[in-house]
Amino acid sequence: ITVDEGVKSNDNIKKTSKDLTKNLKSDREKAYALYKWIGTNIIYDDNKAKEVMELNNICKSGAITTFNEKKGICFDFACLFTAMAKDIGLKSRIIVGDAFNGSEYISHAWNQAYLEDEEKWINIDSTFYNAGEYFDNYNFNEDHISEKIAGEY
Repeated sequence: ITVDEGVKSNDNIKKTSKDLTKNLKSDREKAYALYKWIGTNIIYDDNKAKEVMELNNICKSGAITTFNEKKGICFDFACLFTAMAKDIGLKSRIIVGDAFNGSEYISHAWNQAYLEDEEKWINIDSTFYNAGEYFDNYNFNEDHISEKIAGEY
């Protein structure tokens, strides 16, 4: 799946995005609401990760699949965040690189969101939501090594 296909939304995702953020004012609050919703509603799919990494298997991926199945790998978390951000008018990037998973650095994908009202990009990793605060935290780059922007929307 391409990044452009991965970040496609649908009516259910759009409704959820808009419902989550309808009473929020700042871009930071909106981005955090998406981060928190994804982090608490989507689980990491270890079996899919194994298939992709070890078997080089092509699996269904992207925002729509992840939203519907409530599980995915880091690419899926990042696609869903970007799809939801687009739905509410926030700019988002998918970043690929390496991240420390507690024992080693692994290939990883996460997001940056542009907070227009603060005029800056911030790092967000909803895949790591359950491992600590990965929303614009001061030490984000200590365990994330950015290689490139895979897509900006």
